[in-house]
Amino acid sequence: GWTFERLVEELNARVFFWPGRDAPIDYGRRHFERYRSEGPALLRLDILDICVANPRVGPDVCRYNSGSPRFSNGRPSPRGPDTFQPLALSDLTPSQVVEVTFRRAITLPPSVEVAAHPEGPWAPLFVNTSTP
Repeated sequence: GWTFERLVEELNARVFFWPGRDAPIDYGRRHFERYRSEGPALLRLDILDICVANPRVGPDVCRYNSGSPRFSNGRPSPRGPDTFQPLALSDLTPSQVVEVTFRRAITLPPSVEVAAHPEGPWAPLFVNTSTP
């Protein structure tokens, strides 16, 4: 029952992250390569740190690239109210998660790092300039 307009509204309301350990999963790497010439900045952070910094906004997960409709094994990736599942209620395994999203702006935790490439080098985004 979702319209194209409803899907676009939902996508625009979200903040998206590619999961991964030290670097993004393949979907994120391909996304980086597509926009590499534009000089993107990559952020690396721990999901637990995001959750602590945003206690009222739980993460949602998606099993595919929600903004890139495709066919997989001859079937379209569905779009609708079940596209994004609350992490706490999801039955997806970590290897099935393609996106981690938040349905509004979030506060970045102090531990966030930034780089110009998925392999780094990584540096703190926030520099602590206060003196003890």
